[in-house]
Amino acid sequence: MPHTIRHLLKSCAVAIASAIVGAGAAAAQGVADAVTIDVTKPGTYRSGPWEYRLMITSPGSKSEGSVGMLSFAGKRLEGAAPGDYYRTPWGVIKWIGDSGRLWGAHGWMRLEPGTTPGVGRELSLPSSGAGSTAGHAPQTTNGEDVAHYYGTSDAFSPDGRIPYNNWNVLLKRTISDGGRVVVETWTRPAPSPSMAPEVRTLRLTRRAGSLVYDASDDKSTCVGTVTFTSAVLDAWTYDLDYGTDRKVTGTGRITAAGVSVAKAVQGPRSMRVIEELRPVSQQMYEYQQALMRPPKWAE
Repeated sequence: MPHTIRHLLKSCAVAIASAIVGAGAAAAQGVADAVTIDVTKPGTYRSGPWEYRLMITSPGSKSEGSVGMLSFAGKRLEGAAPGDYYRTPWGVIKWIGDSGRLWGAHGWMRLEPGTTPGVGRELSLPSSGAGSTAGHAPQTTNGEDVAHYYGTSDAFSPDGRIPYNNWNVLLKRTISDGGRVVVETWTRPAPSPSMAPEVRTLRLTRRAGSLVYDASDDKSTCVGTVTFTSAVLDAWTYDLDYGTDRKVTGTGRITAAGVSVAKAVQGPRSMRVIEELRPVSQQMYEYQQALMRPPKWAE
């Protein structure tokens, strides 16, 4: 082989090896940079498909606590038992669970660097395939945690045997002020396509030192409470009065799959209502919202 060709091949091999080493060093530096970020301070942190959010609840009070939320590829992660953990770009993040108290740590918390997870399982990451909710995790804007959902609302007789009606529904859920205020905006089509969709806003404001939220709505017809089971605000019970003729009780829960609500409505026409909604992007939410509006000629 001529000397010139051998020299050229050797130069190419050296260049390729240098590029590979450089890429590996850059990747290692990226991981190192993520690990050095202090995620023990309140805020939202992202690295690739990972997102970690730490929120302080009831700040400055005797009931001050913290809630850590961990997501991967848009899916909110939950531990099965205290001690379960993931290895993340910021180090080991462990599932503390919920103590049932307002104060203290709840949800996911990072272990101090150099400490071992101890008792607990290292969890496998969820699939990010076609069934995932990637891109639909709650968005944080101006200190507000905003999530969008789309699904169905089905009404039955009180015993659940006779179907009454069903609708497509939209939900925009906003958490602000460190979890002190929750606003739910529900939208469903009007009885007639020529009418504007029905929009109802439920505002929940936390009572000091508790997980009980006082409820009110935009039409000034609702009074009552919504009581959450933990500071993560992902499970609750309803106890609402709408005037003198309608009372609503029931339960709700949010998981990575979406929102599930079961209500009992007592009044002139009592019924059971089941609502199942999945997380969607803001773009899909706005698209479905536009479909519920009447055509231009009918406005």
